Amino acid sequence: MSASSSTTTQPGLRFPFRTKLTIAASLLAVVPLVALSVRLLDVADTTVRTMSQEYQNAIADDVARTIDHTLGTAQDGLDAIGRTLTDATIASADAVALARHLVSSNVNLDQASIYDARGALIDTIREEGAVRVAAPARLDDALRAAADRDGLAT
Repeated sequence: MSASSSTTTQPGLRFPFRTKLTIAASLLAVVPLVALSVRLLDVADTTVRTMSQEYQNAIADDVARTIDHTLGTAQDGLDAIGRTLTDATIASADAVALARHLVSSNVNLDQASIYDARGALIDTIREEGAVRVAAPARLDDALRAAADRDGLAT
């Protein structure tokens, strides 16, 4: 009896061949789909990150251009005011009236402080209704030297 019991296998759970074939075919179809889905999600994630970074860069570039334009317009206005006030061919009263008009017509200027060659405050021209900002009574020597060097002093 012991010989026959050692050669006999315990009957276990047996699947029909058709079921085994169906499971194998399903696995062969599902595994590549899962791998492809994971790869596509990775590509989509990378694309979204790249597009988000490009969008942020475009916004930063636009802000930088806007700031450059605003500062350039203000600098041009200040230069025009300085040239108007120092033009010997224009009467003093007319030059001051023109300078006031230049301040009020420039959207980027609310006021312009006028200094002499030694850096002492002469006067401040303010647009009507502008917030008062205190101008220094005297310009720093380093600031005056930088303005002369960069051609900003008139």
